[in-house]
Amino acid sequence: MVKGYAPITAFRCDSLQMSVSADLTGVYKGQAAAVTSELSIQHGAYVTITDEILVGDHPTTLRWAMVTPATLKKDRHGKTMLVQHGKKLEFKVVEPSGVEVQTWSTQPPHGYDAPNDGTIIVGFEYTIPKFTKRTCKVELIPQTDP
Repeated sequence: MVKGYAPITAFRCDSLQMSVSADLTGVYKGQAAAVTSELSIQHGAYVTITDEILVGDHPTTLRWAMVTPATLKKDRHGKTMLVQHGKKLEFKVVEPSGVEVQTWSTQPPHGYDAPNDGTIIVGFEYTIPKFTKRTCKVELIPQTDP
């Protein structure tokens, strides 16, 4: 069971951006010294998720992940796309560079867990050295066919 408290620390709502920020440090107690996250809608067109992670006295492997019913595919230009019902959403990792987007199963590990039929986990992993602050930024950009 996850224990912790994640207070909302800021929000913005204007013609250029709608956003909300939260301090997730309490949720990641013992895993990171500080964690903040901002979810924003940019220009009414696409979503940006920006996480700031400060690691304490030991290296930490971070997994950025989300659950989706979409299928993960690469398009002809090498972009990572989430595809569902003929619609496409680019899954763009802005930071950190060089990570490999991958999927994991959502099959429950125990018989008493609820099933997550028709979904996958999509994301990436990377290691943050001790006493280091890193930014993790993902953009979800709707795509239209020319």
